[in-house]
Amino acid sequence: MSRPESGPLPPRRVGPRRGSRPLVTVAVTDDLAGLVAEQRESSGLDAGLPAYRRVLDLAGLETPADVVSAGTMGDVAAGMARYVDAGATELRVGVVTSVAAETKRALAEWIQ
Repeated sequence: MSRPESGPLPPRRVGPRRGSRPLVTVAVTDDLAGLVAEQRESSGLDAGLPAYRRVLDLAGLETPADVVSAGTMGDVAAGMARYVDAGATELRVGVVTSVAAETKRALAEWIQ
């Protein structure tokens, strides 16, 4: 099967595929606004890289901070559930460093 010489490429699926193991970055915090500001500042350089910028644009995201599941443990659980609903069968969880202790404690309680 040959590809046409010109014209747009067919659309590609953005997001986790069935059977994938995406990395979900999480943060349990009472200061959501502060966390978002911190994450936007720390991820600003990444968003400027052309390849990374393209991935963010395809996903409809402004910055890498937009993929962090943050807030109450209920908010974080809902964020993780969206990955499962999209077809992920396993999740790798990364914890935002500035709220690591609080987040790890909340995750441990939630898992039990």
